[in-house]
Amino acid sequence: MQTINLQAAKTEMAIEKYTQLVYGIALTELKSKSDADDVFQEVFLLHYNKELEFESDEHEKSWLIRTAINFCKKYNYSTWSKKRAPLDEANVFTLSDEEENRVFEEVRALKPKYSLPIYLKYFENMPTEKIAYVMNISPAAVRKRLSRARDMLKERLECDYFE
Repeated sequence: MQTINLQAAKTEMAIEKYTQLVYGIALTELKSKSDADDVFQEVFLLHYNKELEFESDEHEKSWLIRTAINFCKKYNYSTWSKKRAPLDEANVFTLSDEEENRVFEEVRALKPKYSLPIYLKYFENMPTEKIAYVMNISPAAVRKRLSRARDMLKERLECDYFE
């Protein structure tokens, strides 16, 4: 009974601390709010069930990011996600500012290999080396993806403003 309460408390603290991070990754990688909700729940359910001991907060954060990415990949590559019809626009996630919404939607429209580094860098203020670690790629690859993603976003956003 004591270990269940202790693990529940650890998971609750992780949810309070990393909600925005995990949910943001899920929204960036998946194009549906309901799928992002599912991934969010699965990540923290695994956190609770595994009863992991983390060396530090950074270790826990890295584990949550990597786990969220893996669950998103599982959703994106599943047969079910490929064969379903998209839901209506009522299922869209919105931020507080209209401009932020526009940028976030354009980030989400990028391929996952570009959208995830952009999200982690600019929405979560994560350093390039840390992004490289959690994505399991080199820092140079992260910088190149960030550069390409910024170019794509610049092109897309400029077109909208100068129509």
